[in-house]
Amino acid sequence: MQGRIFDLIIAALLVLNLFITLNLWVEVEEMRNLLNLGPTFNFALPSHLWIFSLLCLISFLILIILKQKRKQAKIFII
Repeated sequence: MQGRIFDLIIAALLVLNLFITLNLWVEVEEMRNLLNLGPTFNFALPSHLWIFSLLCLISFLILIILKQKRKQAKIFII
């Protein structure tokens, strides 16, 4: 039972992280339009957006690793 709750928490956090990342992308595009920066690959963005996107990426990777470890633990228990 605890394993299923843990899986549901990880899945909810992954979905939440996806929405946060999409929201960040929309904010970046709006910022680029306001500042007339041109294409997305021009990396002249404010530092807080870079830090936030890096934190989103790191948390996403941590959640995927936790999910994989949980699957491996299930295999060893069975």
